[in-house]
Amino acid sequence: MEHVHGVDIFDIYDIAYEPWWQQTWFFIVCGVSAVALVGIGIYLWSKYKKQPQLPYHIRIVHDLDELQKLIETPEMAHDFYCTLTDYLKQYLAYAFSLSSSLTDEELVSALKNRPDIPQFVIHAAHDILQGVEVIKFGRGTALTETMQKSLGNMKKIVEGTTFLVK
Repeated sequence: MEHVHGVDIFDIYDIAYEPWWQQTWFFIVCGVSAVALVGIGIYLWSKYKKQPQLPYHIRIVHDLDELQKLIETPEMAHDFYCTLTDYLKQYLAYAFSLSSSLTDEELVSALKNRPDIPQFVIHAAHDILQGVEVIKFGRGTALTETMQKSLGNMKKIVEGTTFLVK
């Protein structure tokens, strides 16, 4: 306080007001919040980012390797052939734009009517689907050698058409 000409004058700098958004504690809280938000963002991004997917023909080869386990017991022939024909239809639908909802006979005739499909694919698919109805729908059994041959034909189709599938 200063005394000038008989009047007490208060210095304005002694009674200065500092707003809350300019105080140190506010800057510290904002900094911690920003770091926390960036950390949460990085965590969520890493958690939900898409994993790189394998090409379709490699994924189906892995599925066929898993299907190899069903060959060990002839009683599993029904499950084996149902799964194998599903893989065959899905792969041919993907590779050659065929409908995956075709029956086995319709699929063979559709393959024969398409000149752009290689002959080995038609023959291998025909070998896989030949006589499968009894096993799939009649719950029949199959020889291990027959199941192995069918799986080999499917692998031959996939390996022989990898240049067509992107």
